[in-house]
Amino acid sequence: MKFVSISNPHIQMGLPEAVSACIAPDGSLLLPERIPVLPGAFFNNISELTLREIAYVVVTSFFGDDLPPQDLKRIADRAFAMDIPLSSPAGKGAPYLLELYHGPTLTCKDFGAVFMAGIIDWLRTRHKENGNTRNILLASAGYSAVAIASAFRNIPDVELFIVSPHGSLKRRRHSILSSFGPRIHILEAHGNIDNCNAMVRGFISESRSAGDLLVGGANSVNIARLIPPVVFFFHAYARLCAIHGPEKAARAVYVVPCGNLTMLCAAVIATRMGLPVGRIVASSSCRDALGRYLRNDSDTSTSPSDLAPSMNSAKPTNLPRLDALCGGREGIEREIDTASVSDDEIAETMRRMRPLLRSGLCPHSAVAWSVAERYSSQGVPVVALATSHPAVDIDIYTSVTGAPVELPHQLTRLMNTRLAHVERLAPTVQALRKCVRNMK
Repeated sequence: MKFVSISNPHIQMGLPEAVSACIAPDGSLLLPERIPVLPGAFFNNISELTLREIAYVVVTSFFGDDLPPQDLKRIADRAFAMDIPLSSPAGKGAPYLLELYHGPTLTCKDFGAVFMAGIIDWLRTRHKENGNTRNILLASAGYSAVAIASAFRNIPDVELFIVSPHGSLKRRRHSILSSFGPRIHILEAHGNIDNCNAMVRGFISESRSAGDLLVGGANSVNIARLIPPVVFFFHAYARLCAIHGPEKAARAVYVVPCGNLTMLCAAVIATRMGLPVGRIVASSSCRDALGRYLRNDSDTSTSPSDLAPSMNSAKPTNLPRLDALCGGREGIEREIDTASVSDDEIAETMRRMRPLLRSGLCPHSAVAWSVAERYSSQGVPVVALATSHPAVDIDIYTSVTGAPVELPHQLTRLMNTRLAHVERLAPTVQALRKCVRNMK
């Protein structure tokens, strides 16, 4: 399958170029040239399929022309080795919770990170890159950095450069990144995450224009990170079919917590593939970037959320991709509801749900749950997507709830008392290029 620029469909890229470069030569995001529709037989038996079986069907629809079946199955099986329970913590009539936080770094990012790392490792061996270093760059101030560093740490001949805004790296996250070894490089640039993203995009674009094909990106725009979350929605539908039957499951409401809109794009792609849904709801904090976009509201004076920082972006990375999938503002409004939650509501939800869940709800998951409760009186299944374990945001969780969080073994075994060096640099492509050259 080819992957095309959302700005110019005549610009097409094969899988190796699309995964490595992340973006098209014109600077636009990529989408598959077509969204494959899954056969009716798949839906007839979906309640009997395991998570891994569903994942293999979905990823084969996009990557099956490029990878041998046994290799793609191995990559998909590894990415979806962790369970995704559909739980009902508040009992009958209340929303369901799709628990996406049982992976190696306890966030939903693990699925896409492990899958992308598997694809890049396959490309590395397929194209006989052994001995030649592939440089992977990522702009991240949070969860993605840890998930991707974990996914890449055992892949030979790969150096990962994580570019974060100056002062944004928390000590606990720094400790975890330090445990992944010397091929994980932590960089801090003056400016915000948008500046870091611009640096990474510029560096990759210039490198590939100069013929350096061993430079690539790992941000959420990467097509290999976009497709795995599509699996979440088919898996949730399969579990709902087993509980309620296909007719009721087809009317389910899915409440998606929104930061960079990766999962929201994945939900739309799932519907294009034939997934029956009642409604998709984009839930966000008080910044509500998607809602403001749909209202054509350019006011950015709303205070950012202190509890759900991943939802603070004024310009979500995948908004152009969502716009292209839905055909603009009117198309998005037809398919997607938007709802925002204040920090006070987030805190109240976290405190109220603490006794009902052994692990509690992280702030971003609390946003989804709070919105999901607004839909629970409609007589259809409502699914809130839970994106991370509270231990990932332990300082926020304990300050809000007053309750301790037992650190799962996934985190405790990654803690490193010796913190890795952080390289500080100016927010320019030239500074990033020099840093990458000197640190290899």
